[in-house]
Amino acid sequence: MNGRRSLSALALAAALTLPLTLIGCAGAGEEQREPAIGEIKQVNSYKDIVMPLDVYILTREQRISINNARELLIRDCVNKHGLQVTGRVASGDQPSRQVMIGRRYGIIDADAAARTGYRADAEVAADAGKAGGGWNPTPEEFRVVSGKDQVTGENTVGQLVGGTAIAEGGCASEAGRQLSADGGELASNYGDTLQVETYAMAERDSRVVAAVAEWSKCMAEAGYTYSSPWEPNNRDWGPKPTNEEIATAVADVACRRKVDLVGIWLAVESAYQQRVIDENHQRLEQSRQAYEVQLRNASKIVAG
Repeated sequence: MNGRRSLSALALAAALTLPLTLIGCAGAGEEQREPAIGEIKQVNSYKDIVMPLDVYILTREQRISINNARELLIRDCVNKHGLQVTGRVASGDQPSRQVMIGRRYGIIDADAAARTGYRADAEVAADAGKAGGGWNPTPEEFRVVSGKDQVTGENTVGQLVGGTAIAEGGCASEAGRQLSADGGELASNYGDTLQVETYAMAERDSRVVAAVAEWSKCMAEAGYTYSSPWEPNNRDWGPKPTNEEIATAVADVACRRKVDLVGIWLAVESAYQQRVIDENHQRLEQSRQAYEVQLRNASKIVAG
C-alpha cells in the first residue's frame, strides 16, 4: 500500500473490517451479509489480479489446445462428406490474460496511462482480436458443420452430403462428443458465468461504492469531475490520445492507488468468489475434472 493516506482513506480502511450490509436474497427468505475480505493488496498491473475462481476457468493455452483438437475433428468430419473447410471453424488463438482481465477494474498501469491514456497499447489491442476464427462457409458446408440450414435454420440431421449422413448437431457437435468422451461431458463455462456474477456483486458492495466515492473526491482535488471510474474510461477522447486524455488517465491511476480502489475492489470480489465456490463446489469440481478429460483427449487427438 501507499505510505501516505488521507484521513478519509483511513476511515474507509477501518470500515472495510465491518461487513455489515445486507446484500439481498441467497434463497427463499434468506439474506446474506457482505463477506469479510482478506488482505488488500496493491494492484499495479494485470499480473496482480489473481482470484479464487481462476482455477475453474480455462487458461488461454488450454482453450487453444481444445480448439486445435476440435478443428482437426471438424475437418476430418467435413472431409468425409467430400467437402473442404473454408477457413478455420474453431479459433486457433485466444486473447491473452492481459486482454481478458487487464481492464476488469479499469485502467491500472501508470506507464500505459502516460503513453496511451485510456487506450490499450497497440500490441494488446491486436491481441484482443485473436478470438475470431475467420470461417466463411458455403451453404452446404454450413449444413454439414452445424447440422442446420444456413438460411432457414432447419435441422439437417440425417441428410446425405457426399454419401454420408449429417450427424446430430453436425460436425461441430460430433467433434464435441469426441472431445468429451470418457468423462468430459460435464465440462461447462460455469466458472466464467460465476465470475460475471461476482463482478456485479462486488461493484454493488458498500465497500467498493465507498472506495469509488473516495476516488471521485481525489479526482476532484486534481481538477477532474467524475462520479464513476468508468466515466473517463468510456469517454470519446477522439482518434488519438491527447494531452488532456493522458493527464486525466495519469491522475486516474494516481487516485486509484491513493485510495486503494483496485486493491479493495479485488479483495471484495475475491471474497464473493470464495463464497460462490463454497456454495457451488461440487458443480465446479465436476466441470474442472471434465475439462481435464477434454484436455487429455485433445492432446491425444492432436498427437494423432
